[in-house]
Amino acid sequence: MTDNEFIKIYNENKHIYNKIPCLCNHIPDVNLFLISRFNDSHTKVESAYRILHNIKQKPICPVCGKILPFVSMQIGYRTFCCNECKNTEKGK
Repeated sequence: MTDNEFIKIYNENKHIYNKIPCLCNHIPDVNLFLISRFNDSHTKVESAYRILHNIKQKPICPVCGKILPFVSMQIGYRTFCCNECKNTEKGK
């Protein structure tokens, strides 16, 4: 499966299976694709988000350079890795 094939399946089925885990349960090829697509994604939801938003590499904190934590399909990645970075001069 390719990214474009996943996007097509997602767009055709998101009204039926509004959550990635449901989509994965009903379409096994999608499940296998999301598990194997990125070696640094922690969840299938994160992999789906990265594909849908064309994110090849995980974003990094603009202050310290650490990888940003993934929050959810609705929010995506945090802007800063932690409150300490968020509260710096560069973060404000």
